[in-house]
Amino acid sequence: MNGYLSGQSVYELAGEFGIERRTVSAHLHRRGVPMRRRSLSLAQKEEAFALRDRGWSLARIGAQSDVSAGTVRSRSASPAR
Repeated sequence: MNGYLSGQSVYELAGEFGIERRTVSAHLHRRGVPMRRRSLSLAQKEEAFALRDRGWSLARIGAQSDVSAGTVRSRSASPAR
């Protein structure tokens, strides 16, 4: 919890503890920690769009950008979005 409150991402914490990022999120939710919403910058959106067109999975793109596959999916429907 302290790492997240200090600015670490759930992905960083998951790697540090060797657990899934969903497990980290679940622990934080149970403790009532407000979750930060991560998004993609315009440059990241454009890169995600290009990588998706080259066949990268949403999970792989998300891991590179430190966001979830769902964030990539919702933010990379078009390069300008």
